[in-house]
Amino acid sequence: MGWCVVPKPGTKAGPCVGECKHIDCAATRADAAKICRHCGKPIGYETAYYADGPVDQDFSKLKHAVCTWNAVVKGKPGGQMSDVDDFAFQLRQLRNSFRVWQSETNDVLDFMRQRLADLEKNVQRLEHLTGHGARPE
Repeated sequence: MGWCVVPKPGTKAGPCVGECKHIDCAATRADAAKICRHCGKPIGYETAYYADGPVDQDFSKLKHAVCTWNAVVKGKPGGQMSDVDDFAFQLRQLRNSFRVWQSETNDVLDFMRQRLADLEKNVQRLEHLTGHGARPE
């Protein structure tokens, strides 16, 4: 069971900021207005939530991720171990994604350092060939 987020108005994936007649915008606003079965508040925008089943069939099946995690920790009904397992899985995925990003960033930095060193060597060769001395800083 993965969590979802309703994108806020004005973002690339979100609905229009003002009133509009777009079907997708109306559906997104409707999703944000759905009620969390734990706290009774709207799901809202930019907030993680879960759906226990097909949402189009039963609107009571939505729940904020935080409310679910709190229910699991406190042992309240509606909190399920699968929610905690999913949260742990999501954290592991995020950690692994960060490690991959960090590795790729380091690779890019190493490449850029090498390119800069190569360019500096070429500048020095050109300065030597043209008889010009070192460039003023």
